[in-house]
Amino acid sequence: MFERFEKLIFKIVRGVLLVFALFAFISLIISGVFIATSLPKLLKDEKSVSVKVSYEEVDKEVQTAKGPSIREK
Repeated sequence: MFERFEKLIFKIVRGVLLVFALFAFISLIISGVFIATSLPKLLKDEKSVSVKVSYEEVDKEVQTAKGPSIREK
């Protein structure tokens, strides 16, 4: 009788681990696809990204932050 109980426990544990392994395999595939599709975005060439700022843009923002000057009043 104890043998049947032991076999039942082993079958349950084997089934649970099989489901867990299947879930882990599917998760691995999904994360691999996600990384493969987002990797080119992360490794963009620096030449394609523009970070240039003109003097006029900076001056305009500084003047906006300072408020009206005494000369303008």
